[in-house]
Amino acid sequence: MSTKNKQKILDVVVECNILRLKPHEALEFIQKEIGIKISDRTYRRYKNEIVKGIDDRLEYLARTEIISEHIQAIDMYKKIERELWKNYYATDSIPTKKSILNSIGETHYKTGLYYNHVNIIEGFKRSLDIQLQKLDNKRNSTMPDMPIPIQKWPIELPQKNWG
Repeated sequence: MSTKNKQKILDVVVECNILRLKPHEALEFIQKEIGIKISDRTYRRYKNEIVKGIDDRLEYLARTEIISEHIQAIDMYKKIERELWKNYYATDSIPTKKSILNSIGETHYKTGLYYNHVNIIEGFKRSLDIQLQKLDNKRNSTMPDMPIPIQKWPIELPQKNWG
């Protein structure tokens, strides 16, 4: 089986896990979604492969995505709020303005939740950096010929000067 087909199947197996499909349902779903028929044994092997890759996936997420997703969510809510204000000033309808103001309030509340969690995320980042450094050191000591570079977080959090 080609690498491309295997990846397609793995992606659909993940979706089957999300949907909590039973094995026979998953096999039907896989064939329906991508047109590839696999055996129950192959399905179980791929499912086990996904489970075994959880640690690698968590490490990848910790190294690359957690902080950037948090910041991206803040930026997204800010953009939504800007667009809502544009819509507010573009309409003359009182009920529409009221609805937009309610949406702005909800968006502002959600943005605030993300800002309130910045200290938690920052502490989490520091703790995770320490744990990842230990993991890298352990790997480097067991495989000295194959050093693994320590990856830094892609985005640094802004300093706290909000007052």
